[in-house]
Amino acid sequence: MRAIQGSMSRRLVDYKQLKAMGIPWSREHIYRLEAKNAFPRRLYLSPQRIAWFEDEILEFLDTKAAERHSREYPTHD
Repeated sequence: MRAIQGSMSRRLVDYKQLKAMGIPWSREHIYRLEAKNAFPRRLYLSPQRIAWFEDEILEFLDTKAAERHSREYPTHD
């Protein structure tokens, strides 16, 4: 799926593709995260079809990876 924004082409991903990208959450959990602005917002293509912009999902994953490096984890001795 592709969407056009000006002259730039943006790829759309559906729920199955989110799973393939490593997003493990249920549809309901993703919806809750979107409502809290903690996950990229969905795009309604039709009443029964939704998608997300792939670049926004990749940016979200990059941010999560960066957070991993900034967290302090307890050490187990």
